[in-house]
Amino acid sequence: MPTPDTAVPSTLLQQVPLPFPLPFSPDVAIRTWEPLALRAVVIVVYLIFIFEFYRFVARRDIFKLRFRRYARGVIGRSVESVGNFVRIVLYVVEYLVVYPVLTIVWYVFYLFLVVLLAPGVDIGILLVTAMAIVTAIRVTAYYSQNLSQDLAKMLPLGILGALILEDSPALPSEIPVDVVVAVAEQWETILLYLLFLVLLEFVLRIGQVLATQRLQTSGPEDDVGGDG
Repeated sequence: MPTPDTAVPSTLLQQVPLPFPLPFSPDVAIRTWEPLALRAVVIVVYLIFIFEFYRFVARRDIFKLRFRRYARGVIGRSVESVGNFVRIVLYVVEYLVVYPVLTIVWYVFYLFLVVLLAPGVDIGILLVTAMAIVTAIRVTAYYSQNLSQDLAKMLPLGILGALILEDSPALPSEIPVDVVVAVAEQWETILLYLLFLVLLEFVLRIGQVLATQRLQTSGPEDDVGGDG
Protein backbone atom coordinates (compact mmCIF):
# COMPACT_ATOMS: atom_id res chain seq x y z
CA MET A 1 0.00 0.00 0.00
CA PRO A 2 1.53 3.38 -0.95
CA THR A 3 2.44 5.84 1.76
CA PRO A 4 0.69 9.24 1.95
CA ASP A 5 3.76 10.96 0.44
CA THR A 6 3.77 8.81 -2.69
CA ALA A 7 0.06 8.17 -3.13
CA VAL A 8 -0.66 11.24 -5.27
CA PRO A 9 2.37 10.93 -7.60
CA SER A 10 1.78 7.20 -8.00
CA THR A 11 -1.86 7.77 -8.88
CA LEU A 12 -1.00 10.44 -11.42
CA LEU A 13 1.69 8.32 -13.04
CA GLN A 14 -0.63 5.32 -13.18
CA GLN A 15 -3.21 7.37 -15.11
CA VAL A 16 -0.70 8.13 -17.88
CA PRO A 17 -0.38 5.29 -20.42
CA LEU A 18 3.30 4.39 -20.80
CA PRO A 19 4.80 1.87 -23.25
CA PHE A 20 7.27 0.75 -20.62
CA PRO A 21 7.49 0.80 -16.81
CA LEU A 22 9.25 3.73 -15.18
CA PRO A 23 12.78 2.86 -13.96
CA PHE A 24 12.38 5.13 -10.91
CA SER A 25 9.91 5.67 -8.10
CA PRO A 26 7.50 8.65 -8.13
CA ASP A 27 9.09 10.29 -5.07
CA VAL A 28 12.51 10.16 -6.76
CA ALA A 29 11.02 11.90 -9.79
CA ILE A 30 9.44 14.59 -7.60
CA ARG A 31 12.71 15.21 -5.76
CA THR A 32 14.51 15.51 -9.10
CA TRP A 33 11.94 17.75 -10.77
CA GLU A 34 11.40 20.14 -7.84
CA PRO A 35 14.73 22.07 -8.04
CA LEU A 36 14.52 22.04 -11.84
CA ALA A 37 11.03 23.55 -11.85
CA LEU A 38 11.92 26.09 -9.17
CA ARG A 39 15.02 27.30 -11.01
CA ALA A 40 13.15 27.47 -14.32
CA VAL A 41 10.37 29.57 -12.74
CA VAL A 42 12.90 31.98 -11.20
CA ILE A 43 14.69 32.39 -14.55
CA VAL A 44 11.43 32.97 -16.42
CA VAL A 45 10.21 35.58 -13.90
CA TYR A 46 13.59 37.35 -13.97
CA LEU A 47 13.66 37.40 -17.77
CA ILE A 48 10.13 38.80 -17.98
CA PHE A 49 11.09 41.52 -15.51
CA ILE A 50 14.25 42.37 -17.46
CA PHE A 51 12.32 42.34 -20.75
CA GLU A 52 9.80 44.89 -19.46
CA PHE A 53 12.41 46.92 -17.59
CA TYR A 54 14.98 47.36 -20.37
CA ARG A 55 12.31 48.28 -22.93
CA PHE A 56 11.07 50.99 -20.57
CA VAL A 57 14.44 52.47 -19.58
CA ALA A 58 15.57 52.45 -23.24
CA ARG A 59 12.43 54.13 -24.57
CA ARG A 60 13.19 57.51 -26.12
CA ASP A 61 9.81 59.04 -25.28
CA ILE A 62 9.26 58.23 -21.62
CA PHE A 63 6.28 60.60 -21.67
CA LYS A 64 4.27 61.36 -24.78
CA LEU A 65 2.86 64.70 -25.77
CA ARG A 66 -0.36 64.47 -27.77
CA PHE A 67 -2.16 67.46 -29.22
CA ARG A 68 -5.80 67.78 -30.19
CA ARG A 69 -6.26 69.41 -33.57
CA TYR A 70 -8.83 70.59 -36.09
CA ALA A 71 -11.55 71.59 -33.65
CA ARG A 72 -14.45 73.38 -35.32
CA GLY A 73 -15.84 76.76 -34.43
CA VAL A 74 -14.42 79.59 -32.34
CA ILE A 75 -15.32 77.92 -29.05
CA GLY A 76 -13.92 74.57 -30.18
CA ARG A 77 -10.61 76.11 -31.24
CA SER A 78 -10.37 78.04 -27.97
CA VAL A 79 -10.95 74.90 -25.91
CA GLU A 80 -8.43 73.08 -28.12
CA SER A 81 -5.77 75.75 -27.52
CA VAL A 82 -6.29 75.74 -23.75
CA GLY A 83 -6.18 71.94 -23.70
CA ASN A 84 -2.94 71.82 -25.68
CA PHE A 85 -1.37 74.41 -23.37
CA VAL A 86 -2.31 72.29 -20.35
CA ARG A 87 -0.80 69.24 -22.04
CA ILE A 88 2.49 71.08 -22.57
CA VAL A 89 2.56 72.17 -18.92
CA LEU A 90 1.86 68.63 -17.71
CA TYR A 91 4.50 67.30 -20.10
CA VAL A 92 7.14 69.61 -18.59
CA VAL A 93 6.00 68.78 -15.05
CA GLU A 94 6.35 65.06 -15.78
CA TYR A 95 9.98 65.56 -16.77
CA LEU A 96 10.60 67.82 -13.77
CA VAL A 97 8.91 65.64 -11.14
CA VAL A 98 8.27 62.10 -12.38
CA TYR A 99 11.42 61.68 -14.47
CA PRO A 100 13.82 62.28 -11.53
CA VAL A 101 11.99 59.58 -9.58
CA LEU A 102 12.39 57.19 -12.51
CA THR A 103 16.10 57.97 -12.76
CA ILE A 104 16.49 57.06 -9.08
CA VAL A 105 14.83 53.69 -9.71
CA TRP A 106 17.00 53.01 -12.77
CA TYR A 107 20.15 54.12 -10.97
CA VAL A 108 19.50 52.00 -7.87
CA PHE A 109 18.81 48.95 -10.05
CA TYR A 110 22.02 49.24 -12.07
CA LEU A 111 24.03 50.18 -8.99
CA PHE A 112 22.78 46.98 -7.36
CA LEU A 113 23.93 44.97 -10.38
CA VAL A 114 27.33 46.68 -10.48
CA VAL A 115 27.88 46.06 -6.76
CA LEU A 116 27.00 42.39 -7.23
CA LEU A 117 29.49 42.00 -10.05
CA ALA A 118 32.31 43.96 -8.41
CA PRO A 119 31.81 44.05 -4.62
CA GLY A 120 35.47 44.77 -3.88
CA VAL A 121 35.80 47.83 -6.13
CA ASP A 122 35.94 51.34 -4.66
CA ILE A 123 32.45 52.66 -4.01
CA GLY A 124 33.14 55.87 -5.93
CA ILE A 125 33.94 53.88 -9.06
CA LEU A 126 30.78 51.80 -8.63
CA LEU A 127 28.62 54.92 -8.27
CA VAL A 128 29.98 56.63 -11.37
CA THR A 129 29.90 53.38 -13.38
CA ALA A 130 26.22 52.74 -12.61
CA MET A 131 25.28 56.30 -13.56
CA ALA A 132 27.43 56.12 -16.71
CA ILE A 133 25.46 53.02 -17.76
CA VAL A 134 22.11 54.75 -17.20
CA THR A 135 23.33 57.89 -18.98
CA ALA A 136 24.59 55.89 -21.96
CA ILE A 137 21.22 54.11 -22.21
CA ARG A 138 19.33 57.40 -22.26
CA VAL A 139 21.68 59.04 -24.78
CA THR A 140 21.66 56.10 -27.19
CA ALA A 141 17.84 56.02 -27.00
CA TYR A 142 17.86 59.23 -29.05
CA TYR A 143 20.20 57.67 -31.62
CA SER A 144 18.79 54.14 -31.86
CA GLN A 145 16.34 52.53 -29.48
CA ASN A 146 17.58 49.09 -30.57
CA LEU A 147 21.10 50.02 -29.49
CA SER A 148 19.78 51.45 -26.25
CA GLN A 149 17.81 48.28 -25.51
CA ASP A 150 20.84 46.09 -26.19
CA LEU A 151 22.86 48.14 -23.72
CA ALA A 152 20.06 48.16 -21.13
CA LYS A 153 19.73 44.37 -21.08
CA MET A 154 23.44 43.52 -21.33
CA LEU A 155 24.28 43.81 -17.61
CA PRO A 156 21.08 42.17 -16.26
CA LEU A 157 21.59 39.19 -18.58
CA GLY A 158 25.21 38.97 -17.46
CA ILE A 159 23.98 38.77 -13.88
CA LEU A 160 21.60 35.99 -14.91
CA GLY A 161 24.54 34.01 -16.28
CA ALA A 162 26.30 34.36 -12.94
CA LEU A 163 23.15 33.40 -11.02
CA ILE A 164 22.70 30.24 -13.05
CA LEU A 165 26.13 29.15 -11.88
CA GLU A 166 25.11 29.25 -8.24
CA ASP A 167 28.50 28.28 -6.84
CA SER A 168 30.34 31.05 -8.67
CA PRO A 169 32.49 32.93 -6.11
CA ALA A 170 32.26 36.09 -8.22
CA LEU A 171 28.65 36.67 -7.18
CA PRO A 172 27.90 37.22 -3.47
CA SER A 173 24.57 36.10 -2.08
CA GLU A 174 23.79 39.53 -0.61
CA ILE A 175 24.94 43.15 -0.59
CA PRO A 176 27.29 43.77 2.39
CA VAL A 177 26.02 46.25 4.96
CA ASP A 178 29.19 48.31 4.74
CA VAL A 179 28.54 48.84 1.01
CA VAL A 180 25.04 50.13 1.74
CA VAL A 181 26.44 52.53 4.35
CA ALA A 182 29.18 53.70 1.96
CA VAL A 183 26.58 54.39 -0.75
CA ALA A 184 24.38 56.33 1.69
CA GLU A 185 27.36 58.47 2.70
CA GLN A 186 27.78 59.53 -0.93
CA TRP A 187 24.25 60.98 -1.19
CA GLU A 188 25.50 64.38 -2.38
CA THR A 189 27.42 62.79 -5.24
CA ILE A 190 24.40 60.69 -6.16
CA LEU A 191 22.14 63.76 -6.22
CA LEU A 192 24.60 65.54 -8.51
CA TYR A 193 24.63 62.52 -10.82
CA LEU A 194 20.83 62.50 -10.94
CA LEU A 195 20.71 66.24 -11.61
CA PHE A 196 23.18 65.76 -14.45
CA LEU A 197 20.99 63.09 -16.04
CA VAL A 198 17.81 65.17 -15.72
CA LEU A 199 19.50 68.21 -17.31
CA LEU A 200 20.96 66.01 -20.03
CA GLU A 201 17.52 64.61 -20.82
CA PHE A 202 16.17 68.13 -21.24
CA VAL A 203 19.04 68.99 -23.58
CA LEU A 204 18.41 65.84 -25.63
CA ARG A 205 14.69 66.53 -25.77
CA ILE A 206 15.20 70.14 -26.88
CA GLY A 207 17.74 68.98 -29.44
CA GLN A 208 15.24 66.50 -30.81
CA VAL A 209 12.57 69.21 -31.11
CA LEU A 210 14.99 71.52 -32.93
CA ALA A 211 16.18 68.74 -35.24
CA THR A 212 12.71 67.46 -36.15
CA GLN A 213 10.88 70.81 -35.91
CA ARG A 214 8.18 68.87 -34.12
CA LEU A 215 7.12 69.28 -30.50
CA GLN A 216 4.58 66.49 -30.43
CA THR A 217 6.10 63.11 -29.54
CA SER A 218 3.26 60.74 -30.49
CA GLY A 219 2.66 59.52 -34.01
CA PRO A 220 -0.52 60.21 -35.97
CA GLU A 221 -1.96 56.88 -34.92
CA ASP A 222 -1.45 57.77 -31.24
CA ASP A 223 -2.96 61.23 -31.42
CA VAL A 224 -6.17 61.55 -29.43
CA GLY A 225 -7.73 64.15 -31.68
CA GLY A 226 -7.12 62.46 -35.02
CA ASP A 227 -4.36 63.59 -37.37
CA GLY A 228 -0.84 64.05 -36.04
